[in-house]
Amino acid sequence: MLSESEWYDVAIIDECQMIADSERGWAWTQAMLGVAASTVHACMAPEAEGLIIQLIEECGDTWEIVRHHRATPLEMEDASFVFPDDVRPGDALVVFSRRSVLQAASILEDTGRKVSVIYGALPYEARQAETRKFATGETRIVVATDAIGMGMNLPVKRIVFLENQKFDGVSKRELNASEVKQIAGRAGRRGYEEKGLVNASYDWRAVRYKLGAKVESILRARTAMPPFLAQMDQPLSGILQDWQSLPDQGIYQKTSMNRAIQLCIWLEENCPLDKETMLRGITIPL
Repeated sequence: MLSESEWYDVAIIDECQMIADSERGWAWTQAMLGVAASTVHACMAPEAEGLIIQLIEECGDTWEIVRHHRATPLEMEDASFVFPDDVRPGDALVVFSRRSVLQAASILEDTGRKVSVIYGALPYEARQAETRKFATGETRIVVATDAIGMGMNLPVKRIVFLENQKFDGVSKRELNASEVKQIAGRAGRRGYEEKGLVNASYDWRAVRYKLGAKVESILRARTAMPPFLAQMDQPLSGILQDWQSLPDQGIYQKTSMNRAIQLCIWLEENCPLDKETMLRGITIPL
């Protein structure tokens, strides 16, 4: 949503470790390199620090590191978790599909519990309403996907992983340490709880290990095709395909444009637009 043509006194770019995400990372790279501001606050997990510094220095800018430490302790419970018997007020139960969210919520509601649900495809207004109900105590349990892991601060006492695998757009895989830490960190919000608790109903040992594991440094930033290339004298789909075929260089790794190319070909055949509008349409970061 960032406008690179506007000037800002202060810009805050959050979750900068997302710069390595295979589908969306280019939006963070574009923001870091392109934002026009007197001061930029780049907030991130420690594993992104070195790469972000490289980007800042490429722009000829200066930087200062301010480290923030978690205000409340986070610990893994010793006793294993059984769903739904061990669910208690203040729990956030984490799964990785809308179907699983609704299924778990239905089981809990059948036992008389009031539940909020949060998942990525939930409309913004509905998500806000579900969040408000949990925050105000109207509901005492939340069932969510990893959408709860970023940009949401809820009075969660305990994070419970009901699943430890997610579909990443290509295949179903186990959560990595960074994802476990990001999600688990929602437990024990400062001012509400003295500590945050974590548990798992499946593969408890793996979740415990990843919660304490060191996360490898991020070495490469994802990047998308520079918009000015759309001015070349050939169809946009051809420009995208040519750009996709170029080798990666240095700290930059190209984002896969396969989906964008398919959309572009369809638009060129069915809904002719100028190339600039078409490029913006097929690369909206959603």
